[in-house]
Amino acid sequence: MRNWMLGLWIVAIVSLQGCGAGGIAADLAEAVDLAPSVDLAPPAPDLVVGPTCGTILLCVVARCGFNDLACAQTCATGASSTEFSKAGALGLCAAQHCVNGSAPSPGPALFQCLQAHCAKELADCDGLSF
Repeated sequence: MRNWMLGLWIVAIVSLQGCGAGGIAADLAEAVDLAPSVDLAPPAPDLVVGPTCGTILLCVVARCGFNDLACAQTCATGASSTEFSKAGALGLCAAQHCVNGSAPSPGPALFQCLQAHCAKELADCDGLSF
């Protein structure tokens, strides 16, 4: 009985050789890849741009003053880490070189101090309209 089953399998395989143009091997070689394709491209950058370094600092100076930290944090809401770091570097430099224990008045004296002592940080800070 076992030989009979083996013979039946051989006949079935040989008869399947006629399926398709090149037989069963050719049909399997032309198999379609059913795996889903994955898009490996990075996502497009968000078109909504947060505040720039200059926008953050102008907001802090004009709206918050130098002592209201909660207000200053709202000025930086939505800013990229790069812009936030630039604003922090310029603010720190200004605090070290241009503040004499009291809040400086935003005006020509502050800007001159920033140009004299914080030229690199000032140049890196986009969005300042001086």
